[in-house]
Amino acid sequence: MKMLYILFSKSAGQYYVGITSNFEERIAKHQNGSYKNAFTKKAND
Repeated sequence: MKMLYILFSKSAGQYYVGITSNFEERIAKHQNGSYKNAFTKKAND
């Protein structure tokens, strides 16, 4: 099943909207900087 998720960065003052079938894995990738040039890499909070 697909899941829509919304992240908010206080430092950037922006929202990020994503979709995934494995939420835990996707959030872990956001947190450890797996995505080069990604919103969550730039926001870093």
